[in-house]
Amino acid sequence: MSPRDYDFRPPEPKFRRQDALEQVPEGPSRRPRGLIFASISTGVVVVALVVALVMLWGTTTEPVAVDQDGQSEGVTGPTETGAEDGDLIGPDATHPPHTVSAGDTVPIDVDALFPDGVTLLPPELGDWTEQDIINRPDQFTAVSPDYGASIEVWQTSVFDTPQSDEALTIAQLNRVGDECSASSNVRPQGDPVVDVLTGADDTKLEVLVAKVDGCDGGELWLVERVMPLTGARFHIVLWDSTSVAGNEELMAMYHAISFEF
Repeated sequence: MSPRDYDFRPPEPKFRRQDALEQVPEGPSRRPRGLIFASISTGVVVVALVVALVMLWGTTTEPVAVDQDGQSEGVTGPTETGAEDGDLIGPDATHPPHTVSAGDTVPIDVDALFPDGVTLLPPELGDWTEQDIINRPDQFTAVSPDYGASIEVWQTSVFDTPQSDEALTIAQLNRVGDECSASSNVRPQGDPVVDVLTGADDTKLEVLVAKVDGCDGGELWLVERVMPLTGARFHIVLWDSTSVAGNEELMAMYHAISFEF
C-alpha cells in the first residue's frame, strides 16, 4: 500500500517561469522615452480590461483535491442545477451543512459539522494480531490468525475546502486501487454503496463503500467519509482472501467501529 497524506493543497505550478529575455544591445536609433512610457501605459490598460472581462464573463472552477504528491484527484458526484459535468460543489450548493448532535443521522449528501471535533474508534483486537505501519503510526491495522483477512481503521485531518462531503468522499474512493499492490488486477463491483457507522448516543453517519475484486488475490472494501467542515476523514479498509461479507469475524469487527464527539 502506498502511503498518502490526505491534506488538500494547491497543485504544483503547471508552467515554469519563462527564462529571462536576452538583452538586446542598444543601437543608435533608440526608441524615444516618451513612446516607451506610452506603450507601458497602454499595456497596463489592456491587461486591466482583459482581467475585467475574464472576471465578468469567464467561468470559474473550484480547486480540486490534491494528494501528497501534488497530483489532482478527479471529483465526481452531484452538481448544481445548470452546472456542467465535472464542476465541483460547495457545502451550501445544494444543501446547508448540519451541526451534528447526539442521536442525529447524517446522510452522505449532507455536510457534517462536529463543532468540537470527532474521533474514530477502532474495534477490539480480540485474537487478531495488530501490526505497526511505520508511515501510518496512528492507523489501527490488524490481521486474522490465519492471515486470510485484515482490517485498517485510520482517521486523518483535512483542510476546510469549498467541496462537499460527498464529492470529496467519492474522490477518495476513486483511488481504491492504491490500497492494492501494483500487480493486482483490480475489478470494481459496481458503483459505491451507502453504509452507516454508529457512534456515541446512537448517532449515525453515512459512509460510502467501494468494493473491488482482484486486490492482492482477494476482495477489498474501501469505506470513506470526508468531512472538510469538521477537518476529519474516516478511512476503513477491509480485505479478505475470498469474500469480505462472507467473513463473519471480519464483519463483526467492522460493525464494532464507532466514533465519539
